[in-house]
Amino acid sequence: MINSTIAFDNKKRVWKTRYSFLSNCFAYLDRMFFSSPKNNDSSVGTIWSHGPGADTNNNFYGQPYQSSIAVTFNAHSSTRPGQASPKVSSNKIYKSFSLEGTTNMSGENMFLVNNSSQPSQLQVTDIGELEEKGGILYGHIGQERKVTGTNVKVLGEIISVDSANNVPNLLVDNDGSSFVYNVEGKELLAIEVNIVAGFLPTSSGTKLFKSIDQLLYPCYLNEGAEFENINFATEVPFENYMSFGDLWSDSALGITSYKNGYFLVEKDSNNPLHKTYEESSQTEYLYAISPSSENGASPKGQYADAVVNLGSDNFELFALNVEFETTDYSHSGEVKK
Repeated sequence: MINSTIAFDNKKRVWKTRYSFLSNCFAYLDRMFFSSPKNNDSSVGTIWSHGPGADTNNNFYGQPYQSSIAVTFNAHSSTRPGQASPKVSSNKIYKSFSLEGTTNMSGENMFLVNNSSQPSQLQVTDIGELEEKGGILYGHIGQERKVTGTNVKVLGEIISVDSANNVPNLLVDNDGSSFVYNVEGKELLAIEVNIVAGFLPTSSGTKLFKSIDQLLYPCYLNEGAEFENINFATEVPFENYMSFGDLWSDSALGITSYKNGYFLVEKDSNNPLHKTYEESSQTEYLYAISPSSENGASPKGQYADAVVNLGSDNFELFALNVEFETTDYSHSGEVKK
């Protein structure tokens, strides 16, 4: 905003747009738009031509810019016979976001559900790239970054935990040669688990923790307690969960993160999110939280905002569309059938 100019429409008496440059004055001449740079630079001249007669698009006073747009989705959907149209206040699950226009638009976009200054209300997702699929240009919606239970899996009962170097025939490379893990400031754990349901985490960003009688360890970051009640309804952000370390593998050596019934976990002593495993006499179960970008829930809320960078090429944008479905947990008092 520091290097922007906000324009006011005297006829409509509204603030109509924002320009990505600073000017001393503006003028129209024979339907041509001209301005004068605030910081006069002899290299660009004292008068700058905008619009159809300009030599280049998205270039102001010799400085290139990208086009971008921000919109809010909160309109009613089409009404089917016998069913009321979902109101703005109805709770929605956002599925996809598409752009109608030329396919040379390119850039990143952010999709925000229940955009608010209150962090507990905002459903934060990741920034993603515009992508063409089947002739249609789609924006990135992503998954919620908060842990809701959809990306939490129980791996099984913990049998034993030891240094990977102490487990026979575990650290063996493609040639059948044994090796010793030795990285300064780090430790490689081997967590033996009686696997249930055949689920194996595949991402190196997966976080591992254990439970004892409905308590989980390690707990959330910046919390005073060592243990927390297992309650994923609180929707704690993924990055706030601690773990025993990161899943470790080495493709060059032919070592996967799960081998011979053991999960290989690399603990970094300099990482505050990595906690030391503490053995308990009670039955322990190992849980995995996969990154929300892979297995997170679709964002849900009453309304959504999208901020889209469209690139600097010549393009035409006709419409922005969002696909959603209402949920049974609607706050509008309607019942979905």
